[in-house]
Amino acid sequence: MRESSRQVGRISGRINKIWGGPYHNSLIDNALYFFHAYKYVYRNPIEASLCNKAEDYPFSSLSILLGQRHSIIPISEDKILFDDSPEKALEWINASYKNVERESIKKALRKSEFRLRKDPQNRKPLPLENWDSVPFSRDDYEK
Repeated sequence: MRESSRQVGRISGRINKIWGGPYHNSLIDNALYFFHAYKYVYRNPIEASLCNKAEDYPFSSLSILLGQRHSIIPISEDKILFDDSPEKALEWINASYKNVERESIKKALRKSEFRLRKDPQNRKPLPLENWDSVPFSRDDYEK
């Protein structure tokens, strides 16, 4: 981000901040957490009321990966999301989260290591949807 910011600033003659906000990265070491982070990102335009379905957002790679439109930028095939059943994956992505789940994922993605918020009563991580709702094979992604 730093280098691209410098180049954009040099070419455009701008100074100071180029990008909108701080960049966050988060280590995700659990397959279920990874899938939910993936879903959370694709659902952002829906949550912002920019579209009704994730595949309808024109600035997402999702419609390109589905073959609904073309891109001038090469995008590699997504074997995680679309290998088995694109329809089932889209149904899962478009299913909304409970507010507490969405907020828990949002906060976990801002930490250096993805960890879900803990329930104040029992101090256990708040649960997300179970594996049955994830349209991927659990065996393929567990350590």
